[in-house]
Amino acid sequence: MTRVGAMALVHEQTYLSKDLANIDVRTYLDQLVRDLTHVYSIDTRLQLDVDIRTHT
Repeated sequence: MTRVGAMALVHEQTYLSKDLANIDVRTYLDQLVRDLTHVYSIDTRLQLDVDIRTHT
């Protein structure tokens, strides 16, 4: 995963979002971690614990 790949994920999430003011960061982080574990052959038992609070 390169910086360009990470930015492509941001672009994809904004493109798929119905509301550009509210991007699903959890989905972005899940995909980013999945891609990083694949690229760097990290043990797949890695567990991501994301605590994101919604701000309005």
